Amino acid sequence: MPPKKKKAKSTYVGSYATDDVITKRYSDTDINKWQKMEKPTEAFITEVLNNGISTILANCKRDKYSETEDHLMKSKRRLLKEWKEMKMPKNTFGDYREARKSAMRYTSILSELAEQESDLNIAVQETKRSCKAMEKEVEKRQRCLEEDNDAPLHPLLNGPALTSLKIPLIPRM
Repeated sequence: MPPKKKKAKSTYVGSYATDDVITKRYSDTDINKWQKMEKPTEAFITEVLNNGISTILANCKRDKYSETEDHLMKSKRRLLKEWKEMKMPKNTFGDYREARKSAMRYTSILSELAEQESDLNIAVQETKRSCKAMEKEVEKRQRCLEEDNDAPLHPLLNGPALTSLKIPLIPRM
């Protein structure tokens, strides 16, 4: 029976816990069998990087767009160059078709959510403007009411209407 690994205490590094990381040990013979990255793997990694870059650029401010795009493209080229030269274990996941489909689905969902967010932001701004306009109208009407209360009334309106106008009472039957 092989020896059991000791469980490490869970600590957080970045956005994941250390117990989420799987440590795998390889023998020298396994490492000698490793090869450079296969074409489908390279195509998938390129696609993932392009999707990430386009997402970042979509949310980037206009004044920083060209600088950010330049930096991301340089980083992408550097990473791909290093990964192409690096030897790695043989791909056991296939050609990433399912991952591609998921990435496409998540990208479309993300773009829809970004559109909805912008629509909601516009609606919030319009609502704020209409609330301010309504508040101004309420203040204006309050001022008008206060001015009307301060104005003197006509003498006929000051007293009771029946005695001022000499209207006879109508008898009830």
